[in-house]
Amino acid sequence: MLTEAGSPTPHSPFGTGSTQVAASALSPTANQPDDASTNVLFKLIRSLKRRQALFLFVFFVTTALLAANALRQRIVAPVYIGGFQMLITDPLANVGPSTPSSGVVESLAKTTSLGNSDVPTLIQLLTSPVVLKPIAEAQAIPLGSLIGSLAIGSTRADSQGVLNIQLRWSDPVQGRKILTALADSYPKYALIQRQEKLGQGLEFLGQQAPALQQRVNSLQRTLKQFRESNSFLEPLAQGGSIISSRDGLLGQLRTLQVEQAELETQLASVRSGKLITLPSPGSSGSGVVGQGSPAAGNPQLGLATRPRADSVAPSSNTVVTPQQQLSQLDQQIATARATFKSDSPQLQTLLAQRNRIKPLVQSQGIDQLSSQLFANQAQQNELNRQILLLNKNFKQSPEEIRKYEELQQKIEVAQANYLSYIQARENFRLEVAKQTVPWQVISPPVFGDVPIEPDLSREFLRALFIGLAVGIAAVLLREKTDDAYHTPKEASQELGLPILGLIPYLPIVSSDSILKSLKELPGTERFAIKESLRSLFTTFRLLRADREIRLVVITSSTQNEGKSTAASVFGNTLADLGLHVLLVDADMRLPVQHKHFAVDNVKGLSDYLGDTDDNIQDYIKPITSNLSLITAGSRAPDPARLLNSLRCSDMVQHLRALPGYDLIIFDTPPCLLLSDPVILGEKVDGILYLVGLGRVGREIAPQAIKRIKATGVDILGLMCNQVAYPTRLNDYGYEYGYHYNYSYAGYRDTYSQRLASKDVAEALPDNPSDQAQSSAASGSAAKPDSNQSGSSGGLNRLKGWFRR
Repeated sequence: MLTEAGSPTPHSPFGTGSTQVAASALSPTANQPDDASTNVLFKLIRSLKRRQALFLFVFFVTTALLAANALRQRIVAPVYIGGFQMLITDPLANVGPSTPSSGVVESLAKTTSLGNSDVPTLIQLLTSPVVLKPIAEAQAIPLGSLIGSLAIGSTRADSQGVLNIQLRWSDPVQGRKILTALADSYPKYALIQRQEKLGQGLEFLGQQAPALQQRVNSLQRTLKQFRESNSFLEPLAQGGSIISSRDGLLGQLRTLQVEQAELETQLASVRSGKLITLPSPGSSGSGVVGQGSPAAGNPQLGLATRPRADSVAPSSNTVVTPQQQLSQLDQQIATARATFKSDSPQLQTLLAQRNRIKPLVQSQGIDQLSSQLFANQAQQNELNRQILLLNKNFKQSPEEIRKYEELQQKIEVAQANYLSYIQARENFRLEVAKQTVPWQVISPPVFGDVPIEPDLSREFLRALFIGLAVGIAAVLLREKTDDAYHTPKEASQELGLPILGLIPYLPIVSSDSILKSLKELPGTERFAIKESLRSLFTTFRLLRADREIRLVVITSSTQNEGKSTAASVFGNTLADLGLHVLLVDADMRLPVQHKHFAVDNVKGLSDYLGDTDDNIQDYIKPITSNLSLITAGSRAPDPARLLNSLRCSDMVQHLRALPGYDLIIFDTPPCLLLSDPVILGEKVDGILYLVGLGRVGREIAPQAIKRIKATGVDILGLMCNQVAYPTRLNDYGYEYGYHYNYSYAGYRDTYSQRLASKDVAEALPDNPSDQAQSSAASGSAAKPDSNQSGSSGGLNRLKGWFRR
């Protein structure tokens, strides 16, 4: 039996696991792979299995073509390789004492040698026809072939001083000759080019010499005339002297300004009465000692530091100044305060004397500070006058200074160019005298005798990988263009319905009946098909536990999905199980059930619905003892009107009331464009929706399902039918059903023989066609025996069959 993830797992009909099988099929998520099974790898594997023929064809064709092409190239055009290494720079050029850099003239005259060229440009030169044409003519080979076979590059990315020259050639003998010629020609070409470049440099220097000498002489004469006309040698030195003198005067001016600020501060302090101590006449200093000045010993308000008694005691011939008297009184007051009380007459007398002298001392200090401020201001005025004169003298000749500087700069540049010319001329003469080859072959030419291309192992492996990639690409491209369902899981996930079962591929011959086609199948295939339909019915019976399901409609989205064939095989399989099944061909547009069972279609459903007075039981035709058929009848002009009539509703009720049938199956047209299944589905217990795997498109089936659900008709579940013959590497269900059941079918055959020996073989009829012929010959009734147990009896027989 064919199964799929989410569909019923096959169980032996002789076991007790049918209930678990049905329960697992009711849920579309039961026994499904975990989330990892839905990844890209899983889908790719399934696609490769489904498209194995396309994949294998593309894989083998691509691999074979690439492998054959590699063999052809190895036999017809093998490739050999050889090469050598060449030094293009002098590693000792910078060794020794450093020399000054070349001047402007030498830089213009000295054309860069080949050894100092940038490597990409040099490689293009070495592979150009200018260099390779003489070699190609000497070896009698095409120039284009030589250029295309030559590869030049640096040995290392960080070192561009060594070139690696490689030659790929089909003839090892000729390739060795070409490689040797290249190793001889490249250094010679470099030497010739070097001599030509140096000769061009000397010619350029010879042309520049007169002009350089003439310019130096002209600038020197101009400078001489300028000095004579302005009566000075160095105007810059004179300007510097003026600036230096001005800076000195500015320094003195700033010093006077600071002294002025100090004097003004002291004068303000004296006028406020805070400074009363003045220096004696003739002493150095500013003339006033103020609070915070360097000469003030104590910054206390109104008092100065008292000198010692022995130092201030005047002699008999010394004139005592008011300031000295004030200092002596301060000393005496301090001594009196230490000896007497504050209200003593002695202390009060000293304080009165001090108060009389203090205004006189203060007046003298103000006069002295004012005199110093006046002298300071006079000195500042003089300095400002001198600074103005210096600035005036400095600004008198700015244009002469600028012209002088320009002349000096021009002379320096001209002298530098002339010196560079002399140095470059000597260097070029020295280089021309040398005959040293600038390039050197450091690795001799070596050409291999074993072909390197094509590498058969690498090419075969490459062919395998390319073939695999092209095969996968072809499969993916085919999958993109194919929008059909291929597995029951895909149909269940996208349509949102449970999977009831998978019907394996049934090779039906159009000229044979269903019973004959089933009989001619191999035992394993016949068993797989029947076992799949038995599990389908087990799942179907458990779909609606709250109500009995006896009348069902089978429909699909489009034609050629195997709907009618599935209905025929399903009914016949249930009849083999012992159930009484009535199959009604409700497809009055394209009826086929009468062909499947090889009966006439003279009278049928369309004739009964055409307002006849016949009994519906008169239209029932027995196929086997448990299977009956109502054909479609003559072609009706409007089948939808017949199905929507009251007579059709009465017919359905009559069929439901018949006691002898366990299941009544209506085969209807596709529901996408026709309303027949929906009309009939409203009158029965539900619809079984069949999806033809590999046939119906992903956009068609959802539209049909949506149309049915819009009418409120109950869709019981999905029946997946394999329309095309699968392969072993195809979907999992067929592989499991057809190959696993080889051993299982053998056990079933053995057990059937054992049952037959005990007269219970009727529980599993193996040849229903023979039974049908026997029933017809004995003139059995068209309807089941009314004395039978009816629906409940059929279910009891089915349960007993499972228990056995």
